[in-house]
Amino acid sequence: MAKLGFSLYPEHEDLDSLKTYVDQFLAYPCERVFLSLLQLDPEDQAMFAHYRAIIGYCAEKGLSVFADVSPSFITKMSWQEDFVTQAKAFGLAGLRLDESYPDEQLVTLTQNAERLNIELNMSTEPKLLERLVAQGANLENVTACHNFYPREFTGLGTAYFLDLSQQFSDYGIERAAFITAHSADTGPWPVSEGLCTLEAHRHLPLRAQYKWLAATGLVDHIIIANQKVSSEELATLATAELLTFDMELNEGVSEIERQIITEDHVYRGDVSDYVIRSTGHRAKYNQATIKPYRAGEKVSRGEILIDNSLYGRYCGELQIALCDFQASEKTNTVGRICQEDLPLLDLIKPWQGFRFEVVTKEGGHVT
Repeated sequence: MAKLGFSLYPEHEDLDSLKTYVDQFLAYPCERVFLSLLQLDPEDQAMFAHYRAIIGYCAEKGLSVFADVSPSFITKMSWQEDFVTQAKAFGLAGLRLDESYPDEQLVTLTQNAERLNIELNMSTEPKLLERLVAQGANLENVTACHNFYPREFTGLGTAYFLDLSQQFSDYGIERAAFITAHSADTGPWPVSEGLCTLEAHRHLPLRAQYKWLAATGLVDHIIIANQKVSSEELATLATAELLTFDMELNEGVSEIERQIITEDHVYRGDVSDYVIRSTGHRAKYNQATIKPYRAGEKVSRGEILIDNSLYGRYCGELQIALCDFQASEKTNTVGRICQEDLPLLDLIKPWQGFRFEVVTKEGGHVT
């Protein structure tokens, strides 16, 4: 299961505020913190100590801090000779290499005995990992993370993201990507039109971004890139563990149909081009009376259907439409998946579990 992560930009907050912010993530399955050291001036001793203090606090809470570094930063810090030792002493669990390094240097870094994670940029060099493996890199010390993109229309395309992520997954490398919180406004650069990895996510709700990345099965850590997400927006992730489709319920749906909707479901393994079938509840409900209601409608992708009593042994079967077609008079249309969650239909796999969460038109979750 993917873990939640978050980002810190310590120069914008005092230590107590940062600690309070960190604490709100402890109620979630959270393991990773991202921060950037690129803007840190080693001559500013007060800020240097401020960074060390919050990194230390994160470590106390069981959080691993990964930091962006560059060759110029390493030179500024005079870390060239004992790079790994200095990074560990600073409290870091991993170094995210923001710029290209020579392959030979990367291989040497991965062979460090300190077990410091060397995090590769997963967005820019598709063949980098293959080259490093060929040169003897120690993959036990390697992780990978995509970029985030502050400028609109510059985020990764979906196919490109999936392809690169799969390449790293095939090598068993731990992987991370970023999502953007709409209640947060602090990032590393003055230009911020959302801080996400995928362009398709830029204007989606935080919850929808998280669910999509989790559903790919290709991301181990989903990191909120901007600071400070509100507790209300963060709380929308609380029920996103199992693949969950937010849905709008049609008026007039019966109590039995509501019960079926709120059950946990499994995508039946014999795949249809027209519908995702959840048949595990038929035995429980096929003796129930489900009257025809909004039956026989023309349906479109994302609409949710339940077979009524006219369908005999199929009564109680739930389906999700994958395309436009004319439903039978024996099938009721009970609701539809919210627009922002329709991309999840491309990712769900046979025999995978899923559930629904009913939302109001105002966006509130009611089940």
